[in-house]
Amino acid sequence: MRDKLWACARASTKANHLAEMLDLKEMDAAAYEWISTNAGNPKHWCKAFFSVELKSDMLCNNLSESFNSFILSAKDKPIITMLERIRRFLMERIKDRKFSIGTKPGPICPKITKILDRRTIYADGYTYTWNGVDGFKVYSHKGDHYKVDLRKKECSCRIWKLSDIPCIHAILAIYSRKQDLVNHVSNCYQLTTFGWMYENVLKPMTGPSEWENTDNITLLPPKYVRQAGRPKLSIRKDITEIKNYKGKQHLTKWYTHTCKYCGVLGHNVRTCTKKKAAYQSGEGETSTQNRNEDEVIDSEQADYGLYLQNLMSWFVEMHLIVPSTNVAQPATNVPANIVQPAPSPNTPAANVTQPALSPKTPAANVAQFAPSPKTPAEPQDVGKEAPTKPRKKKQRSSTQPIPTTTRKKTRFSQS
Repeated sequence: MRDKLWACARASTKANHLAEMLDLKEMDAAAYEWISTNAGNPKHWCKAFFSVELKSDMLCNNLSESFNSFILSAKDKPIITMLERIRRFLMERIKDRKFSIGTKPGPICPKITKILDRRTIYADGYTYTWNGVDGFKVYSHKGDHYKVDLRKKECSCRIWKLSDIPCIHAILAIYSRKQDLVNHVSNCYQLTTFGWMYENVLKPMTGPSEWENTDNITLLPPKYVRQAGRPKLSIRKDITEIKNYKGKQHLTKWYTHTCKYCGVLGHNVRTCTKKKAAYQSGEGETSTQNRNEDEVIDSEQADYGLYLQNLMSWFVEMHLIVPSTNVAQPATNVPANIVQPAPSPNTPAANVTQPALSPKTPAANVAQFAPSPKTPAEPQDVGKEAPTKPRKKKQRSSTQPIPTTTRKKTRFSQS
């Protein structure tokens, strides 16, 4: 609806304005009736009815809004202080604009150059027919036809005549004749004109202490009556600018809310009915974000378990640890306080208890120890896995040399 209203205002010809209004009527008849009754004369808000003598196609009051924000800090001051502060602001503004002309490239102002560049890109999708003199008939990709006269500098779309900036159809005709686009732009957009406008600067003045005294009546400010509430600095907005169709205040920038709990458009997490129902039923942490986090944690735990499994298999392959055997221990009637004799060479190594170590054997290189004769051995259950301890990694002593990786002399190099 808002885009259609802007389309009605931007229509540069009466035929286009009528077509857009009919489309608006089909979309919303009430809006069409309101615009026809309350919008007033279209010469105040539609380009199709603007005068071509003013050389302006602006639809909004951005100039007044900009100046209002420029003097915002001086509006609440007394009359003399306010005028003095505005005069100081204007002095600095004129000075900045005057010295910024030398930094601008090209004979045309930068903003007008951007408009021409954008229209030049759009002109590639149009075709034309030349009458041999100054007349062109331009065809758009939508099937519309436009008449361009380079001698009169006008186009049937009225955009060129309204702002004195060549339109898309005129740019196509100008480039087809290999003419300079700058020569068809009004002189008011030239940098030389811009600099000439700021030649007149404001002169400095003395303060009130050096002003001459006169016999005139002293002008006093009106009696001040403090109003209730905080003084407002911003301008008073129309009721159509601060309220939407429900009568509530809204942001100036329109956007659609997305709920972070259920992911549905049109509301936020504070007004989500699913979240309220979940909290009432005791499932307050079942949001979409939490569910996604739980899935990520489960996948990370599964990946970590697989990593540990691969790491253990690598340790076994490198003989850093002794793998556990699944061979069951046979039943025996040997008393617990007697050490079993050494097995024969044909006995499996999994059922053999290692002999006691000598005092000179380092403990870091041994994986298991045999039980002492004085210490009673614990009876082993039949069918259970024999307990084993992982072999500790050998630690390099301080006196042992560290192998180098140089090409000349290495410990592992082959001679």
